[in-house]
Amino acid sequence: MMNIKVITLLVCTILFNSACTNEADKVEIKEEKVSIGDYSINYKNSGKGEHIIIFESGLGMSSETWTEIQAKLSENYRVISYDRSGYGKSENSKSVRSIDNIVNDLKLLLDKIDTPAPYILVGHSLGGYVIRNFAKLYPEKVSGMVMIDSYHENLFKMLRDSMPESEWNKYLGTEYKNNDTLSGVESERVEFMKTVLSNEEFKIPNHIPVHVLTSLEPSQDTSRFVNVIMDLHEKLSLSFVTENDNVNQTITKSSGHFIYLKESELVISAIDNVIKRIENKNNR
Repeated sequence: MMNIKVITLLVCTILFNSACTNEADKVEIKEEKVSIGDYSINYKNSGKGEHIIIFESGLGMSSETWTEIQAKLSENYRVISYDRSGYGKSENSKSVRSIDNIVNDLKLLLDKIDTPAPYILVGHSLGGYVIRNFAKLYPEKVSGMVMIDSYHENLFKMLRDSMPESEWNKYLGTEYKNNDTLSGVESERVEFMKTVLSNEEFKIPNHIPVHVLTSLEPSQDTSRFVNVIMDLHEKLSLSFVTENDNVNQTITKSSGHFIYLKESELVISAIDNVIKRIENKNNR
C-alpha cells in the first residue's frame, strides 16, 4: 500500500515531465540571488509591462518548471519565478517550511527586489495554498489570481474522514511526527499536511478576479484510495465557482496535474482573462 508520502506526491507532483523548449532562448530571463533573513533565494526576472505575474510552484518543483511559460508570458508582461528554500539554487532556511513562512519569504523577496504591488499570483498545487494565504495576509498587494489544479481547503480533511483512523494513520506515516531535521521539500510536505488538516482557512479571496484551472483527466492508478481523492477533487473543485462569484474556471481532461506543461495555452488564457477583468474593473 502507498503511504502518505507517495499519496501526497501523487496529488501534488507526480507525472512531472520536463517540457522546456527553445521558448526561453527568445526572451532574456535574468537569474539572480538575494539574501532574505538567514538564506539567499534564487529568482528569475523577465519581460516588462504594467502587470507583474508571480509564479508559485507546487511541492517539489523549482523555478525551472516555469521556464517555457515564463518565456511566453514575458512577451507581454513582467514575470517572476523563484526557488523556495531548499529548491533549485536557493539555500536552505533554518525556519520551518510552513505556508506562513513561505508567504513571508515571498513578501521579503518582492520587497527586496523592488517589485511594486499589486501582483497577479499564479500558483500550482501547493502553490495555490501559498497564494491564497498571501492574498489573505496582504490583500492590497494582490490584483488577481490563477490557481492551477490546486485543491479545496477541505479536501484532505474529507479524505481523512472518509476512512478509519487506523487506515489514515498508515497512510500518514510516522515521518510526520518530527520535523526537527528536515529541510526543503521534506519540511514543506510535513508542514503542508499539518496545515491542511488544521482549522486554518485557505478560502479564495473575494476582492479580486480569480481563475481556476482544474484537471479531471482520469488517473491510471485505479486503487480505491486514489479514486476517493479524484472524486473529492472533482466535487470540491467545482464548488470553487458555486461558492465564489469572482471565480472563473477552466476544466481539462487532456492534461494531468501539470496543466501548464502540457496545455500552457490554457494557463496563458486564464492569466489574460484575469488581466482583462482587472482592467475592466479599473476602468469603471
